Amino acid sequence: MSEPVPQPPTPRTSYPPVEVDAELARKNAVLGLVLFGLVLLVFGGTIGVALLYLALD
Repeated sequence: MSEPVPQPPTPRTSYPPVEVDAELARKNAVLGLVLFGLVLLVFGGTIGVALLYLALD
């Protein structure tokens, strides 16, 4: 019989946490507001298309 093959080392997939400073917090807040605005735009566009469809029907 042969010996079992040794297991490869586990990959290093975790990284140390990033220090949150004021600049990073500001960027995250701006990104959150932009995404929220995008959601509102898509939702409003859906209602607008529905109303336009009803008006042209």
